[in-house]
Amino acid sequence: MNFTSPKRDEKLWQIAERLGSDKSTPNRTNNLCYLSIYENYFKKFKYDNINILEIGVRNGPSGRTWKQYFPLATIFGVDIDERCKQHEEERVHITIGDATEKTTIDKINPSHINYDIIIDDGSHVNEDIIKTYNLLWDKLSSGGIYIIEDLYNSYGSTDGDILIDSTGIPQNKREQINPFFNSIIKNVDTPNNKTLSVHFWDSICIIIKV
Repeated sequence: MNFTSPKRDEKLWQIAERLGSDKSTPNRTNNLCYLSIYENYFKKFKYDNINILEIGVRNGPSGRTWKQYFPLATIFGVDIDERCKQHEEERVHITIGDATEKTTIDKINPSHINYDIIIDDGSHVNEDIIKTYNLLWDKLSSGGIYIIEDLYNSYGSTDGDILIDSTGIPQNKREQINPFFNSIIKNVDTPNNKTLSVHFWDSICIIIKV
């Protein structure tokens, strides 16, 4: 499938909007979309030969967005839905599997190269977020960026895409995710720590590696 090339001054969110990514949709509180925020972090990498991993492929617009914004990047996507394999194309590699399992993580990148950007847009289940982070943090490059999206769900949101258990109660509770974030923040100033900073935006956590 062919897409028009981005204009020289086209913003990241504009590329995403043109390609149909929901990451270009303004959020509920400050009218900023995810990519308006991300571009402040990503622009330093724009013309570098970087590796990007995104958990959650869906219909493929994110991978195509990263491909157009980062002309030299290699993009890796992982999803449990076998239909996502059809969105593979030049510089965009799709692996089918569960990102909470080490066997899947090893299969994504057989050369074991590090990633410069990791984006978790997967199940949004707190247990999965934590497992995936623990598997992938050591695979993030120095100076790399780790992003966890859609934190409304992590705090027991009643939004339409939250998973509901058999009793009708949201599976995700803040008691699950707060200790995880607290442990990352607490370690920022400790000796030999590899976390440079932790930034919270509306529904997003961005962790930058030393």
